[in-house]
Amino acid sequence: MTEILRRFHPADDAVLVIEAPREIAHESADTLRVTVERHVPDRDDAALVLDLSGVRMISSIGVAALLQIREFCRDRGVPFALAGLPAEQQRFLEMLRLGDKFTLAPDVDEAVSALRAQ
Repeated sequence: MTEILRRFHPADDAVLVIEAPREIAHESADTLRVTVERHVPDRDDAALVLDLSGVRMISSIGVAALLQIREFCRDRGVPFALAGLPAEQQRFLEMLRLGDKFTLAPDVDEAVSALRAQ
């Protein structure tokens, strides 16, 4: 089973930061989705940042998981951003015409700032 690391942002304890695995595919995609669903704080000021800086591959199943996470957050009113998405993975999302479906930031701190500015 894939271990998913999570922590609260040091400057804002309502922001859950989840570090995505190197490959978001079959088993890891489901684990990532379940981790989000179980650990997003149940509070009005909650937000989620997925740290994708270590991701080297996203499969179609991984893309589906990211969209499910986006929908989960939207349904709960939880701002959501992707941080540190490598250029190759960003091009992949853009090729699928999904680049504008996500708030993207170069790193976790920028993602938190972008979410709080919304």
